Amino acid sequence: MPLMRILLANTLYPSNAHPEIRGGAETFSKRLCEALVGRGHSVKVVRCGPVRGRWETEKTNGVEIATLPVRNVYSPWQNRSENPMARAIWHFLDDRMPASPEFDAILDEFRPDVLHSNVLPGLTTGLWSRAKARGIPIVHTLHDYYLTCVRSLRFNGGDRCASTCTSCRVLTGRRRSAAALVDAVVSVSDRTLAVHRENGVFTGDIRRFVIRNPPPKIDAEIKAVEAEGRPLVFGFLGRSCIEKGTFELAAAFKDIPAKQARLVVAGHIDEATKSRVVQMAGTADIEFLGFVSPEMFFRKIDVMILPSLWEEPSPMTIGESFAYARPVIGSRRGGIPELVNDQRAGWLFEPGKGELSALLTEISANRYGVMEKSRFLSSQPGRRSFDDLVAEYLAVYRDVGKPSSIVK
Repeated sequence: MPLMRILLANTLYPSNAHPEIRGGAETFSKRLCEALVGRGHSVKVVRCGPVRGRWETEKTNGVEIATLPVRNVYSPWQNRSENPMARAIWHFLDDRMPASPEFDAILDEFRPDVLHSNVLPGLTTGLWSRAKARGIPIVHTLHDYYLTCVRSLRFNGGDRCASTCTSCRVLTGRRRSAAALVDAVVSVSDRTLAVHRENGVFTGDIRRFVIRNPPPKIDAEIKAVEAEGRPLVFGFLGRSCIEKGTFELAAAFKDIPAKQARLVVAGHIDEATKSRVVQMAGTADIEFLGFVSPEMFFRKIDVMILPSLWEEPSPMTIGESFAYARPVIGSRRGGIPELVNDQRAGWLFEPGKGELSALLTEISANRYGVMEKSRFLSSQPGRRSFDDLVAEYLAVYRDVGKPSSIVK
């Protein structure tokens, strides 16, 4: 197969000098780029730098990384302003700002066979028009709802948005129109793609693909949940916040006796959220771990819980949980039901109806059922790998444009 020149765009890209990661898109982008380089392809990344400034050009693990200055009132990877007017101005500019002139120079110098865009706040969809003007095919991966929602979450007032509100329609108008420039869209779940199409995005003559995130490769020995004389341990991993269902989870644990079950929470949680969780959970036994390795977390728990209230596209933690032979309790939101699609591997519930509390009570009283699901997961051979994902993306790249020859 001919080698390709691939330009990937993502708001953040972790490197040696700037290692910050805010979400799964950064982890995905880094793994994909390094895997492509490992296959001999030439890969360059553009990411956001400071406001009206840029970081030095880097090369990390064979990937060239360039930064584009943010032409807005603050950088998207900084804490957003608490001033509503400043936030409105930021979103207005982000929807209308063309790509920086530095991006033109990168396109002309690197001459990519394909532009693969991912998370775009700060970079803007202006990248697409510059690439299209040069005849460069565009592939876009949907990791969130940036094209239809200023917060990228479609979540407001304590629940998912049933429709696009007026402010989001106004402040995302240009980017929704610009989506017509994309040659192929890849979604991490069927549901995420459907939400965009329901809102008039990617409904025309465009190639559409769903490429799900594969589970990680685990080198350590995996042990199924065992029959022990201790409370069942449930786990929550990720950023604790209302859209992730943190408070519904806390309330559901309130009436579970500590001798039957305990809850382990890992990941970022601010002091105000932690205090509210403790208050809502009553006498429940809760342990807050902070940031720990996935291996440490999954070896401490028996069951993983994803109680998301928003349409979460495709949580990577589900694949991790399955890889460690830990069954999952997931809400029927976003792409979660597509991943927890076998009752031998987990349970599903509808948020906001008291189902989670009843489910936790039922599972806590039936350790054998957890053991059965854990043994099922530990016995599953040949799961889809990240190499499979790389091959699928290469097929999409080749589908939208012809590769050029690279002199090694």
